Amino acid sequence: MKKTKNINIYYNLISNREFRKVRSKLKQKIYRGSYLNKDLRIRYNLVHYSPSKLKLYLVKDWYGITVPENFCLIEDHEASIKFLNKVRKILEFDKPYNLEISHLTTNNIGLGASFLFDSIIKTYEKKWARKKRKIGLRGNFSGSREVNNFLVSYGLLYDLDIKYYNANKVDKDYASKLITLKITGSQQNPDANSIASHRLANYFQLCFKKVGINIEEDAIKKIESAISEIIGNAEEHCGNPNSEWHVLGFFNKDKSICNFSLINYGDTIYESLSNKNSTSKEVLETVEKVILSNASVWKKITTNYDEYKEVLWNVMALQDGISSKKTAPGTEGSSRGQGLMEMLSFIDMIRNKDDNNKIAIISGKSKILVDYEYEIINKMYGETEVRQIIFNKEQELHNLQDDSKAILMSDKFQGTIITGSFVINKTYLTQIIANNGKSKNN
Repeated sequence: MKKTKNINIYYNLISNREFRKVRSKLKQKIYRGSYLNKDLRIRYNLVHYSPSKLKLYLVKDWYGITVPENFCLIEDHEASIKFLNKVRKILEFDKPYNLEISHLTTNNIGLGASFLFDSIIKTYEKKWARKKRKIGLRGNFSGSREVNNFLVSYGLLYDLDIKYYNANKVDKDYASKLITLKITGSQQNPDANSIASHRLANYFQLCFKKVGINIEEDAIKKIESAISEIIGNAEEHCGNPNSEWHVLGFFNKDKSICNFSLINYGDTIYESLSNKNSTSKEVLETVEKVILSNASVWKKITTNYDEYKEVLWNVMALQDGISSKKTAPGTEGSSRGQGLMEMLSFIDMIRNKDDNNKIAIISGKSKILVDYEYEIINKMYGETEVRQIIFNKEQELHNLQDDSKAILMSDKFQGTIITGSFVINKTYLTQIIANNGKSKNN
């Protein structure tokens, strides 16, 4: 009996020692930012532990980052993407640095570019936090109050504790001058798409209401459906169910400028649309005819024809009915390929030709700039009418596209960015409402 009791004590000691050993390892994993499921946390009494309990060691050295003068994917994609890629590469070094981020010379900052930059900095900070290093962040404001108001309401200053100098260059009532929206989702949350598309559509409606205009409910439902399709495409094409997408909005009340961005990482439009295993034969044949019709001329005037094909594929992606998930007429999925065109048509409906209205679609090494110099048109193909936006005077897809609108970029973005900015002009919209009744004045 005594021998049995001693054996039990021995095994209990071994078991407790093993328990403590495993618990200690799991605790360190939590401290480094790893995820542990709820059952495991309960089993090893780790429910209340989190990365925030980790003691971080301060970093000594500083590294300066100067944000470009025109940091905007719509206005200057080349400088903006080069800057983002450069920062990402610099921050891959093994030694941690505190970061001093200067906006002193930044006169214009775009929604999409700012978000991508902020994401790089946050990822860098989390990386070193997992290695017990505390990254310091500080910087300088711009000479532009408009840029500074954006920074404190939406940029890094909104999410992280960054000490900025020249704080007097910010309007005290900046929060009352802006409307902001930021949503993140993925396929892991099946409700995220519908929530995000509904909230972005409502964000547009709220922006209109701020200038005394109320868009008809059916128009808002159409744009909500278009956003939902765009997000759905992002989820299907990214190649990773855990990959996140982001929906952003930023409205400047003083200037009535409505900004929005939809961003996802993963496969590009070209990579997903040209995939013969996922795109219907009908769609592939339609696009390939256009590609081939451009080939002979482009091979004579450029050495980058193979890369330029991506630009043409992205032009085709804007057209009605071009989608990798497009199916035969009358079947589920036969209406796919209208999301981008629906969004472009919505902005076309409410835009004032005298204002600056631009949408950029950036994917891979291609940028398509829609500023409505080339109008959206309706064309009949047999008995089917489709909407198209074609970047040449002939309004012909088989002819060369204007290279100031259909642009081959030198740097690549692995994913897709749809970002736009348009002015809500009350005087113009009131006239449109009176003429066609698609919207109504409050």
